Amino acid sequence: MTASKTKLLSKARERFLIEGFYKISMDELSSDLKMSKKTIYSIFPSKNELVREIALNFMNSNFQMLEKIVSGKGNAIEKLTRIMSHFALISSQISTNFLKDLQTHMEEVWIEVESFRSVKLNDLMTKIILQGQKEKLFKLYPPELLILLFVRSISAMVTPATIIKFGYSLDKIVQLTVDVLLNGIATEKGAKVFNIHKESVKL
Repeated sequence: MTASKTKLLSKARERFLIEGFYKISMDELSSDLKMSKKTIYSIFPSKNELVREIALNFMNSNFQMLEKIVSGKGNAIEKLTRIMSHFALISSQISTNFLKDLQTHMEEVWIEVESFRSVKLNDLMTKIILQGQKEKLFKLYPPELLILLFVRSISAMVTPATIIKFGYSLDKIVQLTVDVLLNGIATEKGAKVFNIHKESVKL
């Protein structure tokens, strides 16, 4: 990656994730970066391509971190609470404006991001659910049903419409969703473990 591309992605990501991207022109980015529009367009032929790369890179880098949590040490509930804590960190970096702009003005990228997120969440939740059942922290409901329930619930709740309607932050939406689902599938042993770790990360 060239220095110009790195600089452009860094500045655009900083502004887009906080302010949204629809009202920010390439002229503004050119002025902010003191970089000619010709140079910007030689790197990204369109604003849509710039937004797409920022959105997918952001998702990919954060899911790599989540995958490290799942493959690391700890029981299933410890890992799930760490994931929830990391979601809070991720959410603090994304504004509702960015999500709303993505869904409204770049539907094809929104669908791509949603698809990517669903695949990754499915993989992560498969590992956590199976581990939790083996550890007797989760009830022995059919694992494929629990995995689908978690993935679909999080995907349905993490939308601009839900955030705006209920007035919660993105991380709060995720925390409440996982809290309700986990309390429904946890064994007595699992509930005790969850309450301990829930307090430790202040969920």
